[in-house]
Amino acid sequence: MEHIQMQLQQLFDEIEQLENKLKERTTEQMNTHYDMQQHSLQDIERQLDNIEQQIEKKETYMFAPAI
Repeated sequence: MEHIQMQLQQLFDEIEQLENKLKERTTEQMNTHYDMQQHSLQDIERQLDNIEQQIEKKETYMFAPAI
């Protein structure tokens, strides 16, 4: 009986270790995903800024006073 309890305890310990590894890996993956999303958002913001600047240049050209 004691032997079975030892084996069970060992199994529980191994399961706990696996759970911890899984949590760690999941956290790493979520951090990586978050970083990738942040980079994508920064790229989009830069593109929007560029488009905005182009529009402002065109508006300036379109509404320049006639000489």
